[in-house]
Amino acid sequence: MTELVEDDLVARLRDDVKRAATVDMWLPRGSLRNLPALLPELTAVRNGDSGAESVTVWVEPDPDGHLPVEALQARWEGVNIRACLPVLESCAVLGDVVWSSSEPLLGTEPGVVLRTEYRAFADAARRAQRRRPGAGVPGSGQLGEDCGHCRRMLVRYEQDRRGRTDLRHECASCGA
Repeated sequence: MTELVEDDLVARLRDDVKRAATVDMWLPRGSLRNLPALLPELTAVRNGDSGAESVTVWVEPDPDGHLPVEALQARWEGVNIRACLPVLESCAVLGDVVWSSSEPLLGTEPGVVLRTEYRAFADAARRAQRRRPGAGVPGSGQLGEDCGHCRRMLVRYEQDRRGRTDLRHECASCGA
């Protein structure tokens, strides 16, 4: 069943994260003001036996590669934050629940927010949205890396400068 969420967004997200064995979020460039409120729940999700990270939060960085301070805070606290360009959707798959919003889900104005609790749909959404590893580029469930030169987080680029499909993992600041 799909519902329109108009109140208590952060509390509802917290409840869903608490029940989830896996968390995958995709957050386009914009405010992440509500991410710190989810940190206790996100850091409490335990990794499974597969060795993969149970939480992956994909965040679209600024054009120069900087991540929002809320994303850096989450990374420092142990959440698997990954930089990715572009992030075309604003959504989260929290266990058996899919969240989507017309604006950044964790921002101050998330727009229209929909929540669907249905295991088969969540599994399909997770399979469709998970980033696969390839050509030395880590995917969902894998930790990101820092640049060996300037120490910024490497960005997963999924398009070239002309918008064509291209997969690479490099520093937005120094190009390494």
